[in-house]
Amino acid sequence: MKIKLITLGLLIVSGILMGCGTDTAQTDTAVSSTSSNAGQAVESVKAGEPSPTSTMAVSENNELTPDALGNLSISSIGDTLKFNSDSVVLPKGTEINVIFKNESVGLEHNWVVINKEDKDAVLADAIAAGPDSEWLKPSDSRVLAYTKLVKPGETDNITFTTPDSGVLLAICTFPGHAAGGMISDIVVE
Repeated sequence: MKIKLITLGLLIVSGILMGCGTDTAQTDTAVSSTSSNAGQAVESVKAGEPSPTSTMAVSENNELTPDALGNLSISSIGDTLKFNSDSVVLPKGTEINVIFKNESVGLEHNWVVINKEDKDAVLADAIAAGPDSEWLKPSDSRVLAYTKLVKPGETDNITFTTPDSGVLLAICTFPGHAAGGMISDIVVE
């Protein structure tokens, strides 16, 4: 009986893991699109397509800062529910080009910039918006900038102008991801 239960458990886990794999035919097709996110230009880059390069700067405190061209490279860290930095420092009133790479094998992620005090309300509204809205309330005025929901191995680029001040956060609005640690503080100075 124990052997049957163990075998059944292994089959279930194997099925789940196979369902999380990527379709190579889909990732080999390079398609680029442009859309608008709350008035910001957004360019999507799929796997296999070159993405803008950045000479990302990391401070001694492991804070990310944009390079001299205003490019900021952000990524997820595998399937850990973490961004590549817990803290991002941005200059005030500056146009920033965010290059967001989803390094996950089986999870979708986005990068959403909000004011710190709006976190709980934005996350609640994201769940209510559901998957058809990519886990983000459409036209949410509390959202300062956001990427689309990025599939594993893919990249999305957004350009936005930083505010003159504020305590901001970058979060992933996919249900449970922010609670699991996908949050970065953004310091505007």
